[in-house]
Amino acid sequence: MIRILRTILFLLLPASILAGCSAMALDGEIGQSDRNYANDGSKGDKNSNKSNDGSYYLVSLRQRSDSLYLVLSGGDQAYITNPDILKGVYQGETMATASFQVLRDGKKPFKWEVRLNWVIPLAVQDILPTYPSSSKAPSASDPVTVLTGPNSLSCAFDGYLTIQYRIDASGQKQHSFSLVPDPAGKGPYDFLLLHDRQGDPSGNEVTGLVAFRLDGLLKQAAKEMTLRVRNTDLQGKEQITSFEYRFTK
Repeated sequence: MIRILRTILFLLLPASILAGCSAMALDGEIGQSDRNYANDGSKGDKNSNKSNDGSYYLVSLRQRSDSLYLVLSGGDQAYITNPDILKGVYQGETMATASFQVLRDGKKPFKWEVRLNWVIPLAVQDILPTYPSSSKAPSASDPVTVLTGPNSLSCAFDGYLTIQYRIDASGQKQHSFSLVPDPAGKGPYDFLLLHDRQGDPSGNEVTGLVAFRLDGLLKQAAKEMTLRVRNTDLQGKEQITSFEYRFTK
């Protein structure tokens, strides 16, 4: 269990979603967009994740030799032309939110060359093999709502499960999250999302992101993998969200 940085915890996200992400709640609400994103407004590709509206997106940051690049949820890779912007920020491969401009088509294996406007790495942690000894019992986990639907950034791709959530917080204490195997689950891809408000008094509903590494699961997964995450939402009801993992190129 790690603590979520306040700068990330209270990050309010715009109403945007990467094409290619899919998170489905039990009521059938699909977290997937059919919108086309075009850099210049003249052409679009729903899997390209190009933005013409100034929004920022969920990406993974990767490095190959001396090249730093982004991986988008559809599997496309984008070469970063201004890597100096990552000095003091890039601490290794991770998930991030990023604002960027598509400059031109890229040379293989990169689909585009992009210029970063800014990037914020997310708090990333491992899935725990069992309940953390310092954690509350699952039934006593503090409420957290997993956001799904066309305006959600909840997504599973490129080795990570990223969850966009809504919680009640005052900002006086840092909250923490854990993802653990669900004892009531039916398989190795069923998990519990635990939230500990660390004694933070009631405040306002805020939105944030937390990411979990899927390295161990990917080694045993076939061509398809559906992750199921169970939690108690802000209304005190059980919530189960399915994430279709996208095996990128």
